[in-house]
Order: sequence, then structure tokens, then C-alpha cells
Amino acid sequence: MKKLLLVLCAVVVSACQPETEIKISTADIIDVATSDKPEMLQFEASIVDKFTTMDDDKKNEVKAISAVIEKYFTDAEIDINIGSKGFEIEVEGELELTSVDDSNLNPWYLSVQKQSESSYFVTQRKSVTWDAFANELKEISFMARPKNYLPARIKLKNDGGSVTVGGAILDGTMLSGYSNTTLNGDRVNLTFEGDHWKSAPLGFLYTE
Repeated sequence: MKKLLLVLCAVVVSACQPETEIKISTADIIDVATSDKPEMLQFEASIVDKFTTMDDDKKNEVKAISAVIEKYFTDAEIDINIGSKGFEIEVEGELELTSVDDSNLNPWYLSVQKQSESSYFVTQRKSVTWDAFANELKEISFMARPKNYLPARIKLKNDGGSVTVGGAILDGTMLSGYSNTTLNGDRVNLTFEGDHWKSAPLGFLYTE
């Protein structure tokens, strides 16, 4: 089983949106795109609020949010820590990387599409379960409803080739337009941050 590390840090009750870190390799991308067999990728998540005064209502909200996460990430292990100020929900589970058009396993998934003999497009997508997931969180608290997509930092382990991406930060350098960067085997960081990436899915093209 390959690994993908998904780290979410959010003040859910206070409506601070998640930050996400994803580790993925170009070998994973090629394997899934060429075999049409999805990979279940491991992830770890931490949802943190250090500022909210945790009265009984807020504690019940946190427990309800945790229950919704457990419902839609069925194989996840979830730990909750609630203090007088703030809370933390830790999640370990699996996320799907697939080349098919949809997924019914988790609210979000990563899609890989082969574009040519040697190029592959990777993007984040909402699954068929996303609407129900978002609505159940909204019923707990309007502020808990997630944005359509998760801004993310992707740590791309590679075996060479190149990556084409736009509107992102590549190893600390802001790309104002689309840029093609040659990879040399060292891990690179692609950061998709800001309000734009809450309404539009991140994406990049990898070429062998």
C-alpha cells in the first residue's frame, strides 16, 4: 500500500478552513493511470482549535463533527481531545487515488487521467458523497460546512520528468502563469493556497 499523508489543521467550530498536506509519488500516479486500479492511500489528519471556549454546546458540536467524519471515512481511526480552551480531532485513515470518473468512498479523492503516452493530469475532485457530507456538517454548525475544495501543499516524490502547473507556489517561488519545470529526482513542493483554491480544484500535469 502506497502512502499519501493528508494533514488538515482547522478551527472547525470557528470556521477556519483546513490546510492540507499531501505526499504522493510519480510512481503512484503512473501505476494508477496505466492500470485503472485505484490505490487506497494512507492519510493522517489533525483538526485543531486552540482559542474557542469549550462550553457544553461546543463540546457537543465537536463530538458531532467527529461522528460525521467517522461516517464518511469509515476505515478511519479518530481520537478527540477537548480542553477548556479549544480541541483537537486526530484522524488516520485512507483516501482514494483513482483513474475512474468518480468515487463513493470519501468526500474528496484524487483523480489521475492519462493525457498521452507519457503525461498524466492529477486533480482533486469531490465525490458523490460530498454533498451529503457537507450538508451533515452544516446541520451541526453553518461554520463547519467545508469549502468545495481544499487548498493544499503537495510534496511530490519523483523519478525525474517534468511538472506543468499554474497559479501555485513551486518550492517557494510563486508562478503567475503556467510553468513547466524539469524534475531531478528530489522531492518538490507544490502549494495551492488562497481563496481561489477553495472554489477551484488544484491540478498539475506530470510528464515522464
